[in-house]
Amino acid sequence: MNGHEKAQQARIFVRAYVEENGGLIQNWLDGSGSTEDVGAELIRLVVEDCIINGVMELGGIQGLYIEALFRKMPGGESAARRLLAELIASGKCVPQQLQKLCSELLREGVIEGGLSDNPLRPGPKERTGRRDALIWILLRVLQANFDLPIRSNDARAEDPDVPDAGLDIIQDELSLVEPGLLAVNVKTLHGAVKRFEANHRWFAQQPCAS
Repeated sequence: MNGHEKAQQARIFVRAYVEENGGLIQNWLDGSGSTEDVGAELIRLVVEDCIINGVMELGGIQGLYIEALFRKMPGGESAARRLLAELIASGKCVPQQLQKLCSELLREGVIEGGLSDNPLRPGPKERTGRRDALIWILLRVLQANFDLPIRSNDARAEDPDVPDAGLDIIQDELSLVEPGLLAVNVKTLHGAVKRFEANHRWFAQQPCAS
């Protein structure tokens, strides 16, 4: 899959997330809900994208990406518990790539090296901070699942031969529920997300690449 195809698939993913979870996103931006709610729902969508003809396909590096999301994303443990319960209820086997993670849940009740030791966090108080938190989570998912850069090089931002970067896609699609995003320069938005990451280390356990 080339860069444009990856960007298109990422756009479809974010659009589906926004359309399916507009209420959850609005509640988050308005000050209710937790980071775990937002993260768990995103991971659910990523996992669903890996199911082909009823079988979860996690071959190659994809399995490592999914495991990393379960271990390091806010809401990852909740999403892993949901997946494990669904697999058990349906009588399906746990994919080989996730067997260690699931055995940790069954044996210890927690994921080794995960975020379960942190209490549920309500998130930043300001709407812009919660917006930046949501963008940060979306960027993590797009980087892991679609291998997209965070933003395009300024000199080539308007070049049609350059695929859309993660922030371009998120800004476009998230504007459905947060119209003010379209008025924010992508470079400014990137700076805001980086400042959020630096100021909320309890949240951003694993930094995004710059």
